[in-house]
Amino acid sequence: MAKGLRYRKGAWEAQVTIHGQRFYERFKFANSDAGLRKAIAAYDAWISRLSHGEQRYDSAVPFGNIAQAYLDQSDLKPSTGQTYKQILNQYWMPALATKPIYTIRPSHIREILAGRDVSQKTKRNSLIPLRGVFDLAIEEELIASNPVDAIRLKKHQKPPIMRFTPKEKESLLAKLDGDNLFFFTVAFETGMRTGEILGLKWEDITNDTITLTRAMVRRRITDLKTSKVRSVYISQRLHKILHNHPRRFAGGYVFRNQFDRPCLDADNFNKAWKKALKQCRMTYRRAYICRHTRASEMLMAGVEPAFAAKQLGHTTEMFLNTYADWISGVKDRDQVNLLNNI
Repeated sequence: MAKGLRYRKGAWEAQVTIHGQRFYERFKFANSDAGLRKAIAAYDAWISRLSHGEQRYDSAVPFGNIAQAYLDQSDLKPSTGQTYKQILNQYWMPALATKPIYTIRPSHIREILAGRDVSQKTKRNSLIPLRGVFDLAIEEELIASNPVDAIRLKKHQKPPIMRFTPKEKESLLAKLDGDNLFFFTVAFETGMRTGEILGLKWEDITNDTITLTRAMVRRRITDLKTSKVRSVYISQRLHKILHNHPRRFAGGYVFRNQFDRPCLDADNFNKAWKKALKQCRMTYRRAYICRHTRASEMLMAGVEPAFAAKQLGHTTEMFLNTYADWISGVKDRDQVNLLNNI
């Protein structure tokens, strides 16, 4: 029978176990197609009441308690855990912390999101730890469904991927010196993430490759973002700089501060970066664009996307999705060259 219903002794009977507790109910509708449809509707309403409060037990558990348990029990990287904690405190705890978790509806979540003047992407990211909290509540048998599943956001329109032209790249590097020049040369020539550059040690550098095993994230050494060790090819330009560097045989971290300790963040490098952009009279672009610039150079040189993805620490799928327009542009250019030869 549909929905676990059965007709017996003049009524539709149902039984269900929720949160370890057994419930029974009878719906007095005719034993017909129309009666069955009414019984199904009544059954759905009954399940909703059981799951969301009218016949709840342990209903006093507040959202804040489950949120804390989620952070404590989740096997997250320290940086990810810190980000999730920040999101929960910023978006969800002020309005939901003391509410019994079973009472929270999708409408509550939509109302909170509507009050935030942020991008669709930011809203979507804010739902990630929230979904995790409600998933834990389901596992603990405090609720029967996740209200985040009912949230629909407008599709995020990705901004175009920016890059520096070869001329812009050289102009910027010409305005830098010392460790600032060294840092951004590494960024441009490898496409490494900022944390990966800060976590780089001289022992990681061989004749023609850099072996990446760690990153500096939130001033702490952690695993790489993908948790996979990868090898990055050293260009001829970077090879010359690395192997002529005065600290080449000193060992330890490549980038060190004025106290000869590892750089825990890129604050000083970013100050020099902003100054160089201003001197070049360029609109501000964050240093992460060095990574996109490297991707562009590899594609324009004809490097296969799968190999380029490995260099940047992407999956091939992620690389193709991120740089799809550029890849199409390279192919279009090749096709136009073929047409010109007809």
